[in-house]
Amino acid sequence: MDTSTDQNPRPVRIVASGPSATVEIDGRDVAKEIVGYRLAQAAGELPELLLRPQAVDDWEGLARIVAGEVPDPGPAAAAFLQAIDPGETGALSVVRTTWMRIDKVGGAA
Repeated sequence: MDTSTDQNPRPVRIVASGPSATVEIDGRDVAKEIVGYRLAQAAGELPELLLRPQAVDDWEGLARIVAGEVPDPGPAAAAFLQAIDPGETGALSVVRTTWMRIDKVGGAA
């Protein structure tokens, strides 16, 4: 697969057909060289195409390297769960069930 160090946009064409797709970069089909792709675009910006190359023993090319840690969801989940009032949640579920019964028997919504 050709690589480029410049930041200039390159012509891309993707034709998706069910679970497969043709992915062309600079007029060259690279679909057989990749296992997937992700196309994203933010408002006012050019689209970004991320290609996932085939898993091979040797691979040479340019890649963007991102270093960081995946955040541990445990503390945020614990804080969220601690903020839930079981009594209020139970009372709200009873009210919701009552509303659903009224709707089913044709009462006021």
